[in-house]
Amino acid sequence: MKPVPAEVVPCRKLLLAVADLHMRGFQRLRIMPYEGSIGAWHCVIFPARLTAPHSGTWLASLGDEGRLPRHTGATSFVYWDQQVSVGTSPARLARIFLDTFSGVASQGYGPDWVYAGWCLHMLHLTFPDSLPLADGEAGPLTMYGREGTIPPAPLP
Repeated sequence: MKPVPAEVVPCRKLLLAVADLHMRGFQRLRIMPYEGSIGAWHCVIFPARLTAPHSGTWLASLGDEGRLPRHTGATSFVYWDQQVSVGTSPARLARIFLDTFSGVASQGYGPDWVYAGWCLHMLHLTFPDSLPLADGEAGPLTMYGREGTIPPAPLP
């Protein structure tokens, strides 16, 4: 098995933290993973009520993006202005999210088993060395670092 690229490790940790949040009951939190203008992977975490009507992984208004929690692979292990170590667990990162973004978290609390299941399937398809990429369209997501697609996320 080939090694996981260094730039992918902190990003996958973020995705695993979102899965942990889903296990804690915050299944109405969603991700918008995309590639930024300089090629770095970005991910916005947002409550389901802000989902675009045509895509389960895109914000209805991109103007909301700047006010929501996001991470970029360009910042490595700095999440929401907090430096963590390589060994920080996804569960600890989820706790940091809950402490830092309690308002967004409360909006994301509640069951959405279909989306949480899609998220786990996405983690399986991208394991261990790839990341999901959405382009704002309703179709499948592509993968950062690998050929292939991921089924579209369900709408809320």
